[in-house]
Amino acid sequence: MAHTEDTATPPAEINNPTRWNADLGLANAAAAVTIALTAVAFWLSYAHLHDVAGAHGLDGERAWAWPATLDLFIVTGELLMLRAALQRRIDPWAIALTVAGSGGSIALNVFGVDPDAELLDYIVAGIPPTAALLAFGALMRQIHQHLATRVAATSEQPLQSVAPPPLPELPSAFADPGIDAAIEEAMRTVAADGAVELMTVADVARTRGVAEGTVRSWVNRNRLAPARRAADGRLLFHPVAVAELD
Repeated sequence: MAHTEDTATPPAEINNPTRWNADLGLANAAAAVTIALTAVAFWLSYAHLHDVAGAHGLDGERAWAWPATLDLFIVTGELLMLRAALQRRIDPWAIALTVAGSGGSIALNVFGVDPDAELLDYIVAGIPPTAALLAFGALMRQIHQHLATRVAATSEQPLQSVAPPPLPELPSAFADPGIDAAIEEAMRTVAADGAVELMTVADVARTRGVAEGTVRSWVNRNRLAPARRAADGRLLFHPVAVAELD
């Protein structure tokens, strides 16, 4: 069965090509043997269940389809357990499906033997479904280890820094040398006054009871000098300069 413990290969071993290639070769060989063992064990168990079905009233296609009602529970349960293991959680339904399918398959393989058979006959009948369960569980475990290793290797890759986008250019209406000179002078005043909460165009318009376009016209006519520009290009005004508009 698939397990939830973290069995991922450490990143230090992944970065060692010789060690990584050896591990990969052994993993592939183990996977090939496990797949072959799973296939043979499943076939022996499936074929015996077909014989049991044929001896109890099913024939033809029905006899061949009947074992799937048990063995597919095992496959479904193991796949769901693998999914739960990758999500680092336990799926009770997956466990129940695997236990029900495996228990039913083993029991029917054993009890399907002739009542007059010897003890060894029962053992022989019980080995294929048991081997199929263990081999398929080992295969799911190897798949889990492989996927967990890929996730660990991906998580170790450093994030690439992304440069911030450039600030938008100011409209041509504000590209006025006179305004820039006024801003520099106001900035010196703000530095002398200390920390002052500056006002935006909207703040000035709300304070003076005028439209924002009127505030911009004051700036263009040098009636109101901005203290500085914000990082996003907005004009900011000193409260004293706003109060002196009267």
